[in-house]
Amino acid sequence: MSDFLLQRAATRNPDDGKARLAEYQTLELDFEHDSTALTLHIPATAADPILLLNVILRIVDNFTGDADETLNVGDGATADAFIDELDIDVTTVNAIAQSLNKDNAKSMGWYYVADGSIVVTIGGAPTDGTGKLIAEIIRL
Repeated sequence: MSDFLLQRAATRNPDDGKARLAEYQTLELDFEHDSTALTLHIPATAADPILLLNVILRIVDNFTGDADETLNVGDGATADAFIDELDIDVTTVNAIAQSLNKDNAKSMGWYYVADGSIVVTIGGAPTDGTGKLIAEIIRL
């Protein structure tokens, strides 16, 4: 997909007047109780930064099989940087938790100027369950 451009009043070089329009997107990761790929990549660079607005976790099919099953959503360094296990009941279908306005470290979003990650950590030993992770971003 090509970049959206806005033409400003140009100088002698018409490319001097171009500027990127912010592009709103959602990134999604579907996972199961036994998934091994639990990382959602945030493809940012200094030239193309990304503003992460919100991280949303939805239980598609309830997690069962162990009384201690939990889900945390973090940044790869801190397991619950976005969503803490106490914010969502993993045994309830269509339960939703989001990072916005929580007490977590990055609850109000994050500004990425280099590649980043959103990581789901499954605790306990569930034998069933599926979820969806959604990241709302603006590519600047």
